[in-house]
Amino acid sequence: MYRKRNLPRLESHLASYKDLSLYEAIRRAAMAERFNESKNQWNRHDHQRRLKRSSLEAAYESLQGVAFSECKSFHDGFLIVERAIGSIPGVGELMVYDTSLRIGANLGLEPERVYLHSGTRKGAARLGLRTESDWLLPTQLPTDLQTLTPSQVEDLLCIYKDYLGSDHLE
Repeated sequence: MYRKRNLPRLESHLASYKDLSLYEAIRRAAMAERFNESKNQWNRHDHQRRLKRSSLEAAYESLQGVAFSECKSFHDGFLIVERAIGSIPGVGELMVYDTSLRIGANLGLEPERVYLHSGTRKGAARLGLRTESDWLLPTQLPTDLQTLTPSQVEDLLCIYKDYLGSDHLE
């Protein structure tokens, strides 16, 4: 069900960041924007709908001038984003991950592991996976999930966190 219903939306979202300049990708990522194809405009992503604009603006200000072009891996970029915006009031684990994912898409950097935040941690726990760490390696996932990329697994765990462990994903 995930591949048919949700995967195209994730792929489209990340593709919208690939053709932006790095400067524009950082700005849109920090401001938590997603391209709405039906309206042909950028809007606030649902994940960050509750964040105050001042928190998003502080994130953008903190990310300006960061040397993302020197990142050799997604994890490098994730750590940079975490250091830059992780302590901003209102910014949590999901905002750090989403911002990193959007900037990583622009740089052609994919997560090598599944990062855990509130929603993904709940989904992972429902599958009986260890959730004490900040991430899971692909080899720690059930075989069925190892056919997906780590960013797709993160998306699936978050979306289906209340249904995992049942037969709803077939």
